[in-house]
Amino acid sequence: MAVWQERIGALLQSLLERLAAPMRIVGLVASVAFVLWILSEAVEERAAAPWLGWTEVPAAVIGFPALALVLPAAAVALALGLTWVLLALMLPFSLMSRQFGEVAAPVGLAGVAVTTAASGFLLWRTWSSFGGWAKWVNSGGLGLLTAVLIMWFAASIAKPERAGASGVATTLSAMVVLQVFYVAGLDAGVKLTVLVASIVVDTLLVRWVLRLYRVNREAAREQAEPRVREVLEYVGINPDDAMDRRPWEFSGGQAQRLSIARALVSVPQVIICDEPVSSLDVSVQAQILNLLEDLKNLMGLTLVFIAHDLAVVKNVSDRVAVMYLGKLCEVSEPDAMFDEPAHPYTEMLLAAIPQPDPEAELGSGRIDGELPSPMDPPSGCRFRTRCPHAAQRCADEEPEMREIAPGRFVACHTPLIGEAAPERVEIASAGRGAS
Repeated sequence: MAVWQERIGALLQSLLERLAAPMRIVGLVASVAFVLWILSEAVEERAAAPWLGWTEVPAAVIGFPALALVLPAAAVALALGLTWVLLALMLPFSLMSRQFGEVAAPVGLAGVAVTTAASGFLLWRTWSSFGGWAKWVNSGGLGLLTAVLIMWFAASIAKPERAGASGVATTLSAMVVLQVFYVAGLDAGVKLTVLVASIVVDTLLVRWVLRLYRVNREAAREQAEPRVREVLEYVGINPDDAMDRRPWEFSGGQAQRLSIARALVSVPQVIICDEPVSSLDVSVQAQILNLLEDLKNLMGLTLVFIAHDLAVVKNVSDRVAVMYLGKLCEVSEPDAMFDEPAHPYTEMLLAAIPQPDPEAELGSGRIDGELPSPMDPPSGCRFRTRCPHAAQRCADEEPEMREIAPGRFVACHTPLIGEAAPERVEIASAGRGAS
């Protein structure tokens, strides 16, 4: 359910972003048409009709095309938005369902069926209960909810495990809604009796759910606590001090250690560290880097370390890969790369490192030109538009990653070390030349 909510939210955001620019123009035209329409309606009962009556025709000519564009887009956006809201409202029931423990697939499927039937029943009984805009809001909301439940029911038939305890949780919520609907239609005396009985039953039901929640929460905590204490000790945090503290009560370095602990709980073989020390003080950075190095040796981890601080990259890495616009430029051991870079981009990156010497000469590592768009990268080598060694071949052929020395790989036609890349020979043209 959470996955579908995220997908629909992303689809709605993409739709609104695409409609933003054209709707500015359409909205301006619709505003002009609206003003003309107001004038045409207002002058019908006043003496100004002979002078302003002409506004009726342009209001219709401008307004109807604008409405034809606005209404379908608004309807699609409204449907997606309401679906997202309904999934957001149903999501807590999915989370609450975990407190019921394991539920057999047929029971969950029956729960989804009952919830769908209850929603369809409410739609049928309230179809003529409202008038005007209230009818559209009520019927539209219940209709959309029923459609979502029907799709969930169909998916649950194909894969019964998709229902599970979530079906039971939504059934309980649907029963509460049906109670309210039923009690609202009773007479005064009977209504009071049924209302009191419903409150008693619902109170007992809520107490039962809360008791299950507390029992399952304590059981889950007892089961997970030994592992949590173990990983907290791994990252240098005292479990007795940290177990009952809130997230905002930890410092930046402690919060980073906790993030590492969360990654270690699942006993991974690979951990991706995306800028793990970028927001920390230098002293705390050293502590986190030493911790990662110790954990790597202790647990046999593979760390994929993503960073822009070249000094950090050199100290923590066994092998370094340099990327530009999503393409690998060079792969090498850190010492060899920092001593003698092979790719022009790597050379410029290293030359741009500030030197802690006020009398040091400024390096020549300036990269001229603007960064190309990742959505429309240059042909051939992506760095050619800013490379001082670029040639026509760099625009015609994309360089392939190749080994230029033991353990050193570069994607460049004319690397700074080693031999130039051999010319490509088209098989078809070679065959015609041979014949």
